[in-house]
Amino acid sequence: FALLLAYTKLDVSSRLLASDACEDPWFERELAAYFPTPLRDERFASARARHPLRREIIATRVTNLLVDQAGTSFIHRLAEETGASVPELARAHAAAWEIFGLEELWTAVEALDNVVPAPTQIDMMLPVRRLAERATRWLVRHGPKPLDVAAAVGAFGSGAARLAGLLPSLLSAADREAGEVKAAGWVEAGAGKDLAARVAALDALVPALDVVQVAGDGQALGDVAAVYFALGTRLELDWVRDRIAALPRDDRWQALARSALGDDYARERAALTAEVLRNARGTGDVPPTTAAGAATGSLEAWTARHRPAIERFLLVIDDIRAGAAPDLATLSVAMREARALSTPEG
Repeated sequence: FALLLAYTKLDVSSRLLASDACEDPWFERELAAYFPTPLRDERFASARARHPLRREIIATRVTNLLVDQAGTSFIHRLAEETGASVPELARAHAAAWEIFGLEELWTAVEALDNVVPAPTQIDMMLPVRRLAERATRWLVRHGPKPLDVAAAVGAFGSGAARLAGLLPSLLSAADREAGEVKAAGWVEAGAGKDLAARVAALDALVPALDVVQVAGDGQALGDVAAVYFALGTRLELDWVRDRIAALPRDDRWQALARSALGDDYARERAALTAEVLRNARGTGDVPPTTAAGAATGSLEAWTARHRPAIERFLLVIDDIRAGAAPDLATLSVAMREARALSTPEG
């Protein structure tokens, strides 16, 4: 493992040095962090900027953080899945880490050394890595190139934080219970209650960037989030999500296919959310002031207008449920039907 880690870091660092990523103002903080505390003062900013090894220091620190936090396979997998370069992935991962405030959680989980069993600590690190990976993938697919890290954090950070505060009232009973059970197990193993609850909630934040983006089209974030999560129950989309996540990835092609289908799912659910809210505006329905009321009113109006297509979609889901374990073929059909729903004429 040590050899793999070393070669991964050498490769990532060399690719960063060969790019302009080290010139991104966001990574200047890594240059400052390299020096002793007294030299991190702004008085020495110009001197630091003239350091002859400035780019090498930044590349090394960004590489260490990226590989240590995301894992040795992260860069290779996402580069293959998305076609993004190492510098693009480094920028996106840095943005994802900051948008969701993952540094604080990662540090808190790392501090559980000799407090909780090692398997528990690893289990708590996985949701942090999972959210960072999915947000990184989203940003390299949907963000501008090159990604401006500070701009991405500014565009999504406050919305993601607000959504985290809304989650308790938005999650389905099944998702809420799953998170509570997971957190309770970590607490029983010795983790703090607040930390366990925050880490357990991270999986539910995976769609945050989609929700914030839809809200950027003039919709209230609470209304968008309420409709997004309500669709998960109303159209069995949470079940579809879980079945996609359970698809095998025993080889390269299975992994790529599952990733592509997951991207399709995220895109269609966001499109459905936008369509439901568009329909409410188009029919003159004014959403109530509460997020829950907005979801109910908007969904009822959209359901009434598209009942035949919705019934057809739910019949497809029922057929898939009644068969053998869902596979790539059946879930791809489900996504095709979801796509029909997300179009204005669907």
